[in-house]
Amino acid sequence: MSALATIPQIIAVFQNRDSLKGYNSGASFALFVAMISFALAFYMMNNWFSVLCEVPVATFWLMASIYSFRIKTEERQ
Repeated sequence: MSALATIPQIIAVFQNRDSLKGYNSGASFALFVAMISFALAFYMMNNWFSVLCEVPVATFWLMASIYSFRIKTEERQ
């Protein structure tokens, strides 16, 4: 379910990056690392369905960390 719920969020963030204005880029990156860690653990258990479900969630948090970092960098200039 989290994978299906994350796909519209990815589209929304891609279309409107300003929606990430209040996000903390460090915390978003930490969540990305956590999702990758879960995916690796599922991979080691040969649970491929769960690995595939983690991909959209990890993608969202990577996008959130990159875009929120860019927003903060642009605000400082």
